Amino acid sequence: MDGFLDSFPAQVAILDQHGVILDVNRAWTRFAETNGYAGPTFVGQNYLSLCDGVSGVERGVAMTVAEGFRTLARGGQSWFEQVYACHSPDEKRWFKLLMSRHDDNTLIMTHVNITTEFLSRSFLAHQGFLANTVHDLRTPINAVRAYAEMIERGIGRDRAHEFARNIVAAADITLELINDLLGASEAENGTLLLSEAATDLCEVVRESLVHVQHLADDRSVTLTLGFDPLPNLHADPRRLRQVLINLLSNAVKYNRTGGHVTVMARRGTDGGIVLTIADSGHGMSTSDIDRALQPFGRTLTALASGAEGTGLGLPFANHLITLHDGRMTIESTPRVGTTVTIAFPRWRSLATDTVARDAASAGPQVNVVGRIPTLQ
Repeated sequence: MDGFLDSFPAQVAILDQHGVILDVNRAWTRFAETNGYAGPTFVGQNYLSLCDGVSGVERGVAMTVAEGFRTLARGGQSWFEQVYACHSPDEKRWFKLLMSRHDDNTLIMTHVNITTEFLSRSFLAHQGFLANTVHDLRTPINAVRAYAEMIERGIGRDRAHEFARNIVAAADITLELINDLLGASEAENGTLLLSEAATDLCEVVRESLVHVQHLADDRSVTLTLGFDPLPNLHADPRRLRQVLINLLSNAVKYNRTGGHVTVMARRGTDGGIVLTIADSGHGMSTSDIDRALQPFGRTLTALASGAEGTGLGLPFANHLITLHDGRMTIESTPRVGTTVTIAFPRWRSLATDTVARDAASAGPQVNVVGRIPTLQ
C-alpha cells in the first residue's frame, strides 16, 4: 500500500471512520516537514481532534471539513470537496481537499495543490471585475454630481428634498461597493479576525434593516420578521451586520415591485440557531447560484437588472459565516424567489443567556412600507 500511495504527487492520507489517521504518503510527509509540523506526520492522531484545535481565520474551513468527514462516515454522502487557502510566509497557495468513503469503512483524503489554476481563474476574473467596478462606481458618482449641480444652480428648488434623497441613495451604493472591496481584500490577505461576544441576533437584524429600509420603500417591498425565543449567539455583531446588510440588500434589489422579504430565526434540530431570508424576487438557476458564490461573479439576473454590484458581497458573506463555523445555503427558483439559510452550530448558542422573547404569542410583525419593522 505504501508504494501505491507514494506514487501520487498529491498529499494522501487514509483514515478510519472515527477520524484516526492510519497511513500517509511521502508527499504528505514532505509537506508536513516543509511546514514545520513535528512528530509522526499525524499518523495515529485523530484528524477531527486536529480540526477542533484550529483557531483564527482557518477555523471555519477546519469545521467545514470536519463536518464533511462526519457526513461521509455516517454514509450521508460518498464524496466531499473543499477549496482552501494555505499560505506560507514566502508564497500564497491554494489547495483542494477531496474525501471519499470506501466499502471497508475507511476514508481517503487527498490535498491537491491548485495554486496555478486558482491564480489563472482569479486573474481572468479580476479583468472582468475591474471593468465592471469602474462602471458601477461611475454610475452613482455621476448621479451625485448631477443632483448636486442642480441644487447648486437652484434648479428645481421645490424638489430639493428629492434630490438630497437621491444623493444619499447614490452614496449608499458607492459605500456598499467600497465595503465589498475592503472586505474581499481582508479575506484574501487572511487579515480578517472576529471580535466575538454574546450577540442578540434579533437586534442585529433590526440594525441591518435600517440600512435597507429606503431600498424597500422605493420598491414597495414588504419586510416581515419572525423569531422564536432564542439564546444569544457567540458571534461578531459587526461582521454579522455586514452579512445581513448584504443579503437583505440583494433580497430587496432583485425583488419585484410590491414583493416581500421574510426573515425568520429558529432553533435547528441540532440545537443551533437557523436564520432564513426568503424573497419573492426573480430567482436564480443552479448555475447562477454557483456563479454568485464565486468572487467577482455576477449572475445573469443581476446583470439584466442593472443593479450595481461588485460580485464580491455574497462570497464575502459566505466567508464571514464560515468564520463563525456556520454554513450558508441558497435555494432558488427562477421567477419565484430565493431563500438563503444560515445555520450556526449548537456550541455558538449561549443557552445560559437566553433572550426573553415570546415569539409564539407576539407572532411576526409585518412592516408598513416606510417604517422600520419591529417585534413587540
